[in-house]
Amino acid sequence: MNKEIGGYLSFENLNGKEFYDKLLRFNSSRNCLRFLIQTKKIKKIYLPIFLCDVVYNACLKEQIEIEFYHINEDFSPNLNNVNGYVYIVNYYGLISNEELLKYKNIYNNVIVDNTHAFFQPPVEGIDTIYNCRKYFGVPDGAYLSTDIKISSTLEIQTVKDMVGHLLGRMEENASSYYNEFSNNDKKFDLMEIKQMSSFTHNIMKVIDYDDVLFKRKSNYNLLDKKLKEIQKLKIKNTSTFMYPLMVEDNLLDLRKYMIENKIYVPCLWNNIPQGIELNNVEKCFQKILPLPIDQRYDEKDMEYISDLIFKYVQKH
Repeated sequence: MNKEIGGYLSFENLNGKEFYDKLLRFNSSRNCLRFLIQTKKIKKIYLPIFLCDVVYNACLKEQIEIEFYHINEDFSPNLNNVNGYVYIVNYYGLISNEELLKYKNIYNNVIVDNTHAFFQPPVEGIDTIYNCRKYFGVPDGAYLSTDIKISSTLEIQTVKDMVGHLLGRMEENASSYYNEFSNNDKKFDLMEIKQMSSFTHNIMKVIDYDDVLFKRKSNYNLLDKKLKEIQKLKIKNTSTFMYPLMVEDNLLDLRKYMIENKIYVPCLWNNIPQGIELNNVEKCFQKILPLPIDQRYDEKDMEYISDLIFKYVQKH
């Protein structure tokens, strides 16, 4: 096909540098995993029970053997006698690279899910997956740190029908476009392994990453300072994803109260595979309320969130 010259203008081609400009680019983090399974010919994988079901479904799609393991109070794997790949979720980005290297030395074949830790650099020699959509307003995108090369013939994802909720929230409000967001989210289950879309690649080149990181850390530290007296989770590291507030049983309706006040608190890892029992630690982790700390917000917003929480706590 001849190159089109002239006519109406498209979205601007932006110039800049990605945070992970040397990593492989894919359309989704689950397809990063599928790519690893296919290219490394993985036959068996150990998945944490406390896990997003999209990872489990990606493994089912590749028809490999799956074995589940429990996690400990510090989010570390409770796992022995391994004879396959261990999938380690870096929950809220609270597992350090030193710890990840320790698991690599113990289990040998390790895949790290840094969906919650975009700014945590990969450990050399460890396959590591990053998700763009969890941190930035883009329709698709994931990065993979690995020693494998990607085929130059791999198709690029198209997203022309997947940006409406992003533009809608910019101009109106989230609730008006939630159904569109949810429907787009379901499309990822059907996507084949492709490269990151040109649209997302374009956006990822011009984000002010220093500013994003500063705001997320500042907001986290503000909430941590404000909520320390009711925080039941033992935290060693600073998260840049969300603030993981674990509360007593009498405060479990706090999520509903927050949502009623238009503070949207997600419920993570609630799709446990049928027939699998959580241990006591994992049941406690289900009480975690992930509070928003991202780059859209500032000190006033964190004050509002903490004040709202304490207003609820005082009544209960």
